Amino acid sequence: MVLKNDLVSDFMNLMYPLFFILIGCKLQAQEVNNLPLKEIPAKYITFYYQAKSIFRKSFVVIDYGQIPSNVRTKNQLNSFAILKENNVDMEFNSEIDVLNFLAKNGFKFIESYQPIETEADNELNAYNRKFLLENMN
Repeated sequence: MVLKNDLVSDFMNLMYPLFFILIGCKLQAQEVNNLPLKEIPAKYITFYYQAKSIFRKSFVVIDYGQIPSNVRTKNQLNSFAILKENNVDMEFNSEIDVLNFLAKNGFKFIESYQPIETEADNELNAYNRKFLLENMN
């Protein structure tokens, strides 16, 4: 009986760390378009950061060529391009926070730019700053 209890105890001692390692790996599943971040099949990506406001949380949109041209709203973007962790939108404090996160995940900053468009009535529209990064994975 003592031997059986020792085997069970040894087995449990081995299973607990394994369980937490597996849970830890699962909890680190950053993804875009249901694709792990480190498996994005593109050499270059762009992203833009939308800061939080009174009515919404912050979010990051990553584009590696997968976004159809007719997608415009956050709800439409949600399934294609929002950076998520365990199927929940990731939140960041700033653009630099996003850059540091992506650098840790194998992306190298190249440049940033701000798209500006002129309407027919000469009205200017300035959009969120975009960042171009190289996928080093």
